[in-house]
Amino acid sequence: MNKIQLSVAMCTYNGATFLEEQLNSIATQTRLPDELIVCDDASTDETCQILEKFAQRAPFAVEIHRNRQSLQVTKNFEKALHLCKGDILFLCDQDDLWRSDKVEKMVGVFEANPNAQVVYSDAELINERAELIGQRQWDILRLYPTQLKQWKSGLATDLMLGGNRVTGCMVAVRKQFVEKLMPFPTAISGCIHDGWIGFVGSVLDVIQLCEEPLTMYRQHENQQIGIRTNEDVEPVSLKQRFSRPQAEKVAPIREKHEQLMALYQETKTVVPHNHPNLLKIARKLQFLEMRGHLPDQRLFRIMPVLKHLTNGNYHHYADQDANWMGGFLTALGDFME
Repeated sequence: MNKIQLSVAMCTYNGATFLEEQLNSIATQTRLPDELIVCDDASTDETCQILEKFAQRAPFAVEIHRNRQSLQVTKNFEKALHLCKGDILFLCDQDDLWRSDKVEKMVGVFEANPNAQVVYSDAELINERAELIGQRQWDILRLYPTQLKQWKSGLATDLMLGGNRVTGCMVAVRKQFVEKLMPFPTAISGCIHDGWIGFVGSVLDVIQLCEEPLTMYRQHENQQIGIRTNEDVEPVSLKQRFSRPQAEKVAPIREKHEQLMALYQETKTVVPHNHPNLLKIARKLQFLEMRGHLPDQRLFRIMPVLKHLTNGNYHHYADQDANWMGGFLTALGDFME
């Protein structure tokens, strides 16, 4: 039986500040990868010099590919993953740190779960000085024990319909699977490479969770992509809800519908059309379509709102932290505002 070949796909761009620390954490793994493939996105600092110096002493093969023009993050990762020759590919940012047993642990999960195409682990957040700041990435993404239980019971798509829960630098993926997802779409607002891998993986139910924090996910001012949350959304007061124009209210709903529709259309190109999880996406699209195009006259809103309230959609798509009244209040808001 041939040994599983392991590749690390790293993307860099002006990452000289923290790059050497990340490279060293890969070079000191308890199970070393067979190769490191780096795609540099036209850096103008010392990133490539650091990479070349590391390649001379690395305990595995290192390939450095320099883009003449910037591809941006999604297409750069697509290129790096495509160039990898391994059976299992580890996505890697330029500024994090890997726990010394990350590769060994994640490969072990693949070996214990032959049907898994993606393994996704938790991470500890660190600051610029590599100090723990007391937060886990899954907590930031609101993957709490209840949600982890739901994910393991086959409800990963339901969770992903509430927002992306997958962070790329904590992912390992089988080569044969990720190749089927290429070319990565770039026209879906708010969805980059990790969101695409995570969404399709959830629809096909092929993501295996590893609950250990195997990455130290660095937070700093110059990172290309940091933590994505909804914390910066300004709350709408009760007075504003009943005084603002309806068009202002429905604008974000229509935007969500447009984004999900684009993701749905792309997903159907790689997922069998009879897959039951596609119906879950279609159901939410119908719900968003209804909410985004309610009649101006309140009297004519009663039936569509009541229909989606009685069939459970208002509660099913309520925020996971909302109480039992959340669905009723959203329905009331759709009728009254």
